Amino acid sequence: MEAVGRAQDREHSDQRLMEIQSSAMDGGGISGGKGVNHMKMLTIVCREEFDDFVLLVFIDLGVKGYTMMSGASGSGETGAVSGRRGWTDRNTLFIVTLEDAQMAALVTAMKGLRARLVEEQHGVEVPLKAFLQPCEVIL
Repeated sequence: MEAVGRAQDREHSDQRLMEIQSSAMDGGGISGGKGVNHMKMLTIVCREEFDDFVLLVFIDLGVKGYTMMSGASGSGETGAVSGRRGWTDRNTLFIVTLEDAQMAALVTAMKGLRARLVEEQHGVEVPLKAFLQPCEVIL
C-alpha cells in the first residue's frame, strides 16, 4: 500500500511540474501574467565602519528584509581591502530586494547618506557604493 501511495504522489508531482513548465513557456507562471510586482535589487558595498549608517537608513524607511554579509574583501575605486586587518579593512555587502516604488525611496536615501559622508570627509570619496538592477523572483 505504501508503494502505491508513493507512486501516486510522484505522479501528482510530475503532473504539477509539467503544468508549471507549460505555464512558464506560455509566459505565465510565477513571474508572468497579471498582478506581477516589478522588483529591483540594490547591492550596497561599504566599509564596515559605515554599516550602522546603512542599517539606520533601513530602519528609517521600514526595510525589514535584507541580506548582510560582513568581512568581504576586494578592490575598487576607493582602494583594496583584504578583510584581514580589522574593521577598517573589511567591506560589508547588503542586498535588498523591493518593489519599484519602495526602492525609489531607498535609492534616494542612500544617495543622501553618501553625499553627507562625502561632505563630512571634505569632498573625499568614501567607500560606499550601490548598484541597482532589475530582479525577478523565481522561487
